[in-house]
Amino acid sequence: MSYDPMQQSNNEGNDASWQPPVTSSSGESAVPPNPIEPRYESDYYSGGQYPPPAQPGAVVTHQQQPYDYGPQPGNYPSGTPGTPSYAPQVAPVPYGQYPPYYPFPQKSRAVVAVLAFFFGVFGIHNFYVGRSGIGIAQLLITLLSLFLLSWVSGIWAFVEMILYLVSTNPRWSTDGRGIPLS
Repeated sequence: MSYDPMQQSNNEGNDASWQPPVTSSSGESAVPPNPIEPRYESDYYSGGQYPPPAQPGAVVTHQQQPYDYGPQPGNYPSGTPGTPSYAPQVAPVPYGQYPPYYPFPQKSRAVVAVLAFFFGVFGIHNFYVGRSGIGIAQLLITLLSLFLLSWVSGIWAFVEMILYLVSTNPRWSTDGRGIPLS
């Protein structure tokens, strides 16, 4: 007699009188084992590592056993409820302990100052920090005036050089993408 989960019992409402089906005269139950309990090789096969080979024409009665997935959620032996015991117990990292990550490299204030000092009349320092509009304006003032108004761009670049070096205003301490200058 084999276990049939679809089998209807005559005593469907009376749970006290229901008994699981029996497969042998020794009284061994055919109810499937608990999937949480560990299984051993000896539970499946009486001999070696693999089951005996099937004889030609024989009916194979061996069914693949379900895989043991380990403890199910909420059934952890120790630790915080809802957290597996094998999970690393790590304290939260305080804000600001690690330097922030920027997707683009940080620009240097010193490089901006050197570019503004030597090539400020052409607006090269503004191109470096990503402010192309101001860089184009300084470049056009210098080139379209045939260097006659380059002194205007020079004073403008000198003031910007000082502001990039000493100011804490976000306009002068960050690049065009908002990443702080180092």
